[in-house]
Amino acid sequence: MVDDTLMSDAEAAARALLDRRIELIRELTAATTELEPLQRAAAQGEQRVRDAWAEALAGGWTAEELRSLGVPEPDRKPTAKKTAPKPRGNVAAPAPGPVATPAPTPGPVPAAEPTEPSAAGEGATGEASPAG
Repeated sequence: MVDDTLMSDAEAAARALLDRRIELIRELTAATTELEPLQRAAAQGEQRVRDAWAEALAGGWTAEELRSLGVPEPDRKPTAKKTAPKPRGNVAAPAPGPVATPAPTPGPVPAAEPTEPSAAGEGATGEASPAG
């Protein structure tokens, strides 16, 4: 037979833990709800700056002139769109399928090493050097 006091204590401790977790999720959702309109406003403001910068360039200003006036050049790419969150926890993974191997991309081409003068008296340019 289980002691009623032990069960009550365990239930109370579990409830306290769950109550704290619920409070944390409330705080998180409230913060997320407050942030979303601010992110939209920031994205609209950034787009307005990019448009005004482009209009200034089209109107005859150069990027160098604008920067010299203290106007910072805006980011060239629009803000990234929100992507769906990655699944976590006990979410079933997709069934494995064939994996496509990407074609190798060419790496940087190493710079040509300078040629050393040969015994025949040619310099790095391939021209004969003056004899001495």
